[in-house]
Amino acid sequence: MIIGERICGFRFRSFFMSGSLVCKMLVLFLRFSRSGWFSLDVGEGVLRILSVDSEPKLLRLDEISDDFAYPIQSSRELDRYFDKNLIAVYKYVISGVEDGCIGVYFDFGDCGFSVLESEGNLSITDGVVGASEGIALSKLEI
Repeated sequence: MIIGERICGFRFRSFFMSGSLVCKMLVLFLRFSRSGWFSLDVGEGVLRILSVDSEPKLLRLDEISDDFAYPIQSSRELDRYFDKNLIAVYKYVISGVEDGCIGVYFDFGDCGFSVLESEGNLSITDGVVGASEGIALSKLEI
């Protein structure tokens, strides 16, 4: 579905409680050249990459009047991957654990980036993260 497409946009959703940052990146949004917006999150060992019906609207923290705020922000962190064709997507799995996904790797051939989950927070790292014992990459058909 998204293989062979280019990433054209990137946003993320944070979580604040009573004005204090709890989670910098709870959900990652990616816009692909033909398929549009997708959300990506990893939690409790499960990877979810879902099509989003509409563009995730930018929303600043000061525009939210609730103690539980989920602003959506943009970032230039992935700009270097724009206009590169996506070759493959892999998930990081813990060997022998049914719900053991800890992240995903987007492969652009000569480069790529990983999105990893730790304690409910997503982080982005260039390249493949060094393999630990019991962690493997498994190719996704998406």
